[in-house]
Amino acid sequence: TLPLHDALPILTSMNTAVPEIGIGVDLAFPRFNKNLSVQARVLLSRWSMSDDYIARDSDTKPTSISLKYWDLGFQVGPAYSFLPQSKFSPVLRAGFAMETPLGMKKMNFDYSAFDSEDNPTIQAYGFYVGGGVDIAIQKHILRVTAEYQWTHSPNDEVDFGLFAIKAGFAF
Repeated sequence: TLPLHDALPILTSMNTAVPEIGIGVDLAFPRFNKNLSVQARVLLSRWSMSDDYIARDSDTKPTSISLKYWDLGFQVGPAYSFLPQSKFSPVLRAGFAMETPLGMKKMNFDYSAFDSEDNPTIQAYGFYVGGGVDIAIQKHILRVTAEYQWTHSPNDEVDFGLFAIKAGFAF
């Protein structure tokens, strides 16, 4: 979801489903605590959203807007594994998140501060929180998680709110 602050009178967000690919690392500290680790991930996704809105009260028909871009994301934070030695281990994770949209293409954002090309690169910072399960498969792990991420750009141009269901394989 991409809310647009004070940009458009009627439109406040656009929703879409997005595929994402990433790579990450888990840093464990077994002598300190077997259950605790630090996770870092770099994520890449391709966003394509569109919606209709009424630009002005005097308009009688909606205007179609669209937004397309690649998103480079970064997450780092602690994870707590409840049963790290078992076949199924519930995991909680939370931490710092950063989003950088790249190659943004906008259509019909004429009435929006978001249409300004003065700052074509937006960076947004915030947090993520989630939980899931690690499933041991021989010497590897299948990780299935659900998470919520919220990031905010310092210039108040845009907020990113994301709910995701993810699956990954750890070597």
